[in-house]
Amino acid sequence: MLRISKNIVFTTELLPQVIPKPHEWWYYGLEHGQHISFYSVNTLEFIAQKYGLNFLTNGRIHLFSEKKSNAIKYKFILKMGKLGLFNFIKLNMNSKIKKDMKSFQHI
Repeated sequence: MLRISKNIVFTTELLPQVIPKPHEWWYYGLEHGQHISFYSVNTLEFIAQKYGLNFLTNGRIHLFSEKKSNAIKYKFILKMGKLGLFNFIKLNMNSKIKKDMKSFQHI
């Protein structure tokens, strides 16, 4: 992704500090095996530092950015109700789930 842009907004559940056993955390997705990686805040901070980026998070929505941003402004932008960044993205982007499923059916 960093070859395409140095500014990336993404979502993922963060691995809790006390790592839960497989049956204790819904996000493992044992019934479908959807997830191949799990990230902690420390890991995302490490990735940002490795590539010379800034990292911000509100715990669910994360940002790698070339420019240093203010954490308070970032959290405010995300919480602006219907005008918030997450809702804007959700309304203006199509899900890739169906397209991805079709791609895997051809393999």
